[in-house]
Amino acid sequence: MQFFYQDHQQDKLYLQAAATINLSFWISSDVYNYASDNISEINKYEYDRLKSQYDLALNLYENGKDISNLLTGDHAECANLLLGHTITSIKDDSITELFLPNSKKDKAFEIDLLDAIFDADIFIKKYQKFLIPGDLETDLIKAEVIFANSSSKILNFLNNEYSNINDAAKACEEIIDEIMAARVIVENAIKHNSYKASLEKEYSIFYDCNFLEKPHSFNSYYAASIGAMHFWREYYAIHEQFYKNYFDKADEINEEQNFFNQTLNQYNLILNKNSIELNMMILENLGVRIPNFEIYSARKIRNPVEFLQHQLESRASK
Repeated sequence: MQFFYQDHQQDKLYLQAAATINLSFWISSDVYNYASDNISEINKYEYDRLKSQYDLALNLYENGKDISNLLTGDHAECANLLLGHTITSIKDDSITELFLPNSKKDKAFEIDLLDAIFDADIFIKKYQKFLIPGDLETDLIKAEVIFANSSSKILNFLNNEYSNINDAAKACEEIIDEIMAARVIVENAIKHNSYKASLEKEYSIFYDCNFLEKPHSFNSYYAASIGAMHFWREYYAIHEQFYKNYFDKADEINEEQNFFNQTLNQYNLILNKNSIELNMMILENLGVRIPNFEIYSARKIRNPVEFLQHQLESRASK
């Protein structure tokens, strides 16, 4: 961040605030996604556990807010941006409504996604001024902005009943170009990996004068951070390949769409799990203890061989 390395204690407090706020977001997302995908399997005992974990996310958010109140200047402004951006998502992740008799869980997905893209766009425009050009987070966000724009076009493409195949092909080509641009940013970043020095400097914030060994080494922190780049490269590549093949497999589009959705679901589960673990790593290195909780996404993640076998069996049974 642009404001790092001027006041060590403020830097540590900011890292703690940001990781706590981010953890609250990912825990609430994890709970909501698991509950919404498994409503028929959840009994009262499981519901109570899920509700308790959602309450933990709310409590963590409040803790993040309390820590942010100790910040000043740019540290405070940036943390407050995170707070404002996160609370809307956490409120939307409440699972109570999912289990009401007349649940509205099938709310318009397109409207929700477009709202999320709009909110993220406002947040990123304000947040970017704190980022350092060429840093890992900067490159990830640069790619995310491009991909978010393609997501809006994907919704229009899928909902539009084209009368002319050339118009449809042109719209699809625009989607592919933007997804590819996002992938290339991440791919070039991995190829010319220049993040190690900046991540080492960031890792130094964990230490005070005593230099006591931390629970998670720099190598672990570095691997988790670079792992995020590899994840997003694959995530964008999956989208890119699907739309490149969209018209080649028109006769099998429903089957291909189902396989694509199942694959994305696995990636979203992995994203939740990895994001929780990375923020826990930061907090543990800062000496912060978080109450025990379960990562529900981990229950549904299949190893690649098992997932592929499951999909092949599903296709064979049709």
